[in-house]
Amino acid sequence: MNLNILFKVVFWRGLTAVLSFLTMFYCMRNMSVYDFSDYSFAFTVYTAFSLLPGMGINNQVALDNENIKLIEKNNNVKIYFSLFMLVIIGAYSFSLIKSLIFFAMIGGIASSIFDSYLVSLQAKKEFIKYSLFMPVKTAIILIVVILTSYFLKKADVQFIFRNIAIIFMFFYIIFVLFKINLHTLDFKNNLSIYRDGFSFLVFDLCAMLMMRAEVWILSFYSSFINLPKENIANYWAAFNFIMIVSIMGSTLANLILPYIKESAENNFSKLNFLIRKVIMIMFLLLIISVFASYVASKYYLSSSYNFLPYYVLSLGVGVFFAFLANIERLKLMGYGIKGVDRIVINQFLISIVCNFIFIYLFGIWGAVLTFIIVRLYSYLSFSKKVKVLV
Repeated sequence: MNLNILFKVVFWRGLTAVLSFLTMFYCMRNMSVYDFSDYSFAFTVYTAFSLLPGMGINNQVALDNENIKLIEKNNNVKIYFSLFMLVIIGAYSFSLIKSLIFFAMIGGIASSIFDSYLVSLQAKKEFIKYSLFMPVKTAIILIVVILTSYFLKKADVQFIFRNIAIIFMFFYIIFVLFKINLHTLDFKNNLSIYRDGFSFLVFDLCAMLMMRAEVWILSFYSSFINLPKENIANYWAAFNFIMIVSIMGSTLANLILPYIKESAENNFSKLNFLIRKVIMIMFLLLIISVFASYVASKYYLSSSYNFLPYYVLSLGVGVFFAFLANIERLKLMGYGIKGVDRIVINQFLISIVCNFIFIYLFGIWGAVLTFIIVRLYSYLSFSKKVKVLV
């Protein structure tokens, strides 16, 4: 991949992060801190269920990019998740799920087809189309948030997620109608994609839970020990301010997936040069994010967000470790090393245990501390294995 294509992808990925940030900032400005904490929790549920259909599959499709049949299996698995939707609808009809969470779940699963299309472009190395399509899903959410708030005269969280679910279900139905075929009924063959990509499945599942553990456990404690809801709102706001740095890291990691195997032959020397360049860009973005959070908390947001810049800076340290850890993990996979799953599972367990303990003791700072500790552990563990091989 030449640098021109790389920067185009990074630009459009950056635009996606900006749109996500604008959505979050609009909600912060137009919602009370309590409503924004509800929005934050619901959005983590939405994103979790958006990732769910692609777990263990999307990265496998990108890595094994010469196997076109994987894309068809990926599409068929997305269709199977319509059955899971029926289970969620059944639970909702018996009042087992709150309306807000129901809409977030359905909207998330339906929106996964956008990721499915992106990964098919990535596997084919059609990076220009990949980059141009990248902001579409995020742009839809921003438009829904603004229009819903405009017509209701307020930013109503439940109506926002209801409308998101309706729109993405429309696209999902079209996807099913176009992609369903005789091979869709070959359940055993299609579901074998999970067996082949088990390592990816473990990593994706643990990563998904870890990225949301802080918000979910903060929400748990706010319900049972009266932890201030401002903690949830501040943590999610800080996470979104630092999101562009995180997205830059994950974008690079995703882009190099098709080249991992061939780069392993020269001990990743060319890849390491590119990584160093991106780290410099990420450091600059971290400084910009901290400054932006300071300006926002000082002049545009309520006093509930006064400590926002400190949270952003602290989470930025964790994001750097997460990026480095992901690169080291991919190197190990390029060498064909097994046993990576154990590190990821340990990381997940440490995250859950530390979050429950530290959030109980220190509130939001406990969540921030756990975020850093878990990513540092991951980086040290993966890099230690890589050094043994080089």
